[in-house]
Amino acid sequence: MPTAEEIELDLLDFHERVPGITEKTLGECTTEDGLTGYDVVANAIPAEARSVVELGCGNGPLLERLVRKGFERVVGVDACRADLDLAKVRVPRAELVCGRAQELALPEASFDAACSHHAFYLFDPIEPAIAAVARAVRPGGVLVMATWSFEAERSHPFAEMMTAFSELTKKDNPHFTGWGDRRMFSRDGLGQLFGAAFEWGEVSEHALVIRDSPVERFEGFFYSAYLQKEETRRELRKTWAEILASSRDPLRFPFSLVTFRRRAAT
Repeated sequence: MPTAEEIELDLLDFHERVPGITEKTLGECTTEDGLTGYDVVANAIPAEARSVVELGCGNGPLLERLVRKGFERVVGVDACRADLDLAKVRVPRAELVCGRAQELALPEASFDAACSHHAFYLFDPIEPAIAAVARAVRPGGVLVMATWSFEAERSHPFAEMMTAFSELTKKDNPHFTGWGDRRMFSRDGLGQLFGAAFEWGEVSEHALVIRDSPVERFEGFFYSAYLQKEETRRELRKTWAEILASSRDPLRFPFSLVTFRRRAAT
């Protein structure tokens, strides 16, 4: 079994080699209403917030939207220097911090809001990351994150593609159970992890419509594909293409938008 540290190094190496990959793949896709996942997260942050920190900011697409919305202070945190170099050029007004979310050392209660776009569930160990963001967000402030859909199994042909993906990943890596802490992928797990510091706010379901190059986009977004041997990846591409060809439904990537509110200190 690889350790959490080894898995994190794999993720970091992946992003250093292909900076901006999240935006280049599913980040370019939109909902039926024409919103990217970054738009959905940015729109959920209360307009009265003055300061916002993003965890796992990557090359800056969400930071760019936060600045556009007029928040006075925008801070991005990411462990990948190559991504942050792109973010610095893209969003010069944002403050950038290179480091792990688990080691975030921002002043206590210094932000009205924190946010994350498909990054928080990758942090492992997760408890220090939650503690760090809980320290940074003031009581009554919010944490908004786009995360794995709680209803993913109801989305077709997405669910079939993910089943095939899991089976082929385990073919080459039988001990691999997925990135991050698996509690982050369920409502109950999130409640257990965040409940001490945060109250549940709203949970809403969204879906990006994949209108072009679905196999290539999924292969780029899901890091586990890069754990597979080339022969297995060819089989994955073929299997995904067959699933898509046999489906009457368009491919949608479902995700949940979760809002937590910081509890008052006790």
